[in-house]
Amino acid sequence: RGYNRAQAAVIELCVLVSRLNRLSIEKIEAEMAYLQIAIDKTAGEQELEAWTWLLEAVENHKALLAGENIA
Repeated sequence: RGYNRAQAAVIELCVLVSRLNRLSIEKIEAEMAYLQIAIDKTAGEQELEAWTWLLEAVENHKALLAGENIA
C-alpha cells in the first residue's frame, strides 16, 4: 500500500522539524502552509494526530526563539 498525500505531508513535516535549528522559521512556516493543503484534503485520524504533535514541536521552537517559557 502506498502513501496518500497527507501521509507524505507528515513525513515532510518530520524532516522540517528535524531541521528546526538549521532552517529559518519563515521557510518552515511557508512549507507548512503548503503541506497543510494535503492535510486538509486527505488526512485521517492518524495523520491528524501526528500533524498535531509536529505542530507542537514547531510552536515550542518558535517560543524558544522568542524567549518564552513553554509548558
